[in-house]
Amino acid sequence: MALSPIRNCAMMTVQISLCLLLLVVVCRGDVPVPVVVSTIFNSTISVMDIAEDGQGTFLYSAALTNSIHRVDSDGDVMLLAGTGNATFGFNNGVGSAALFYYPTAITCDTALRMAYICDSNNQLIRTLNLSDNNVSTLAGSGQTATIDGVGTLAQFAFPGGIVFYRPDHHLDMHNNNNTVLYIAQYSGNAYIRKIDIDTANVTTVASLGGSLRSALRACITKDGAVLYVSMFGYSESSIARVDLRNGSNVTTLAGSSTGFADGASVHARFSAPQGIALNSDESVLIIADTKNYRIRQLRLLDNSVTTIAGIGVATTSQRDGIGLQATFTQPYGGKWHCFAAASRPSEKEVCGFLVADTNLVRFVAIEAARPSASLSSSVSTLSAAKILPRPHKHKQPPSSKMIATAQPVSVPSYFCRSPRSPPIKSCVYYPTRVAVVLCCFRQRLPHRPLRILLPIHRLL
Repeated sequence: MALSPIRNCAMMTVQISLCLLLLVVVCRGDVPVPVVVSTIFNSTISVMDIAEDGQGTFLYSAALTNSIHRVDSDGDVMLLAGTGNATFGFNNGVGSAALFYYPTAITCDTALRMAYICDSNNQLIRTLNLSDNNVSTLAGSGQTATIDGVGTLAQFAFPGGIVFYRPDHHLDMHNNNNTVLYIAQYSGNAYIRKIDIDTANVTTVASLGGSLRSALRACITKDGAVLYVSMFGYSESSIARVDLRNGSNVTTLAGSSTGFADGASVHARFSAPQGIALNSDESVLIIADTKNYRIRQLRLLDNSVTTIAGIGVATTSQRDGIGLQATFTQPYGGKWHCFAAASRPSEKEVCGFLVADTNLVRFVAIEAARPSASLSSSVSTLSAAKILPRPHKHKQPPSSKMIATAQPVSVPSYFCRSPRSPPIKSCVYYPTRVAVVLCCFRQRLPHRPLRILLPIHRLL
């Protein structure tokens, strides 16, 4: 007699398994769903920034160990470049023969499999060829200054943020054929530098003003027209807009004196904001408010700022869960990212902010993978059958009536396993008014509990 999926799961639990129970409330019409924070990777070293490499894996820069790493969907980590033991220098070379000195930011050309790195304390922009892990210097002389020029004739003053842009001729109406990098510079009047990758020519495109200001991180619109920059100064923290097509005109969108406050424009307050990303339809900026230990959103329609995740208290034991109940240690670099179903890689399931939080990589699930999904101060409003779950630790097993309707569901691997967890044995869902999703694992999970919250969309 064949056992039902839930009985199989129960038997496994009696032996050596642990079952993760997630509760999803199914409704009709527009459903207000809280933003959800999940840990997808736990590192033994500090993570400063993260980038997708186009192969289903991620790269991250580890400034304190002067190294670049790759983490795959199984949570396996590979040292790509640098020694990984805090040894610093500026050598080019392959793998551990290459040396960095506080690499703060990383971006990736997924088409050519090339990563670009802000080697901040070396005052260099480095390249990492992902095919052979060869590291070379694209621009910078190693001297601290703001001087334009080609390749090693150019000089930087602590490059801290980096953005890769390849023109999309369907969007870029200005016929810009050059693939470029934009660099946010910590020191020297918070300059924004531009590097033509083909020629290594470095130019200064904007000054955000004031010797006490630092440009920390940046992101760019799909048409390459606007750059958004997180700023930190002696007594101010803000978000700026740089119009790259109009004389690089600079406008402060939000923020003023350093502190914490939600509100519109100058009434909002940040504290050393770093990671910054545009959402899917470019209507909202998501910001890692580092020293406020929160994730903020800035709505570009009216420049209003609200908090979507974090309680504002630093903690070394980061807590996952509903956004405004989650905790962060110090969120640094971040990117917008959409996860896809394993069985349908072309179909994006859920989108949000992938952020480096000290020794963790966290995913702040914000919207369904439809650009029309809107955001509010504490929730993202998702369309019908586009649901994110609420965690539920003590839900009783489904009734026999629910068991009869159990069906297997394809689960994105990132949402149903931790880096050190064993393979998934089975996952089922129950298309009832209250749908229970049960993921079963072959053995007990590691010390850190698995609390990655699973998005379930196609509930009947």
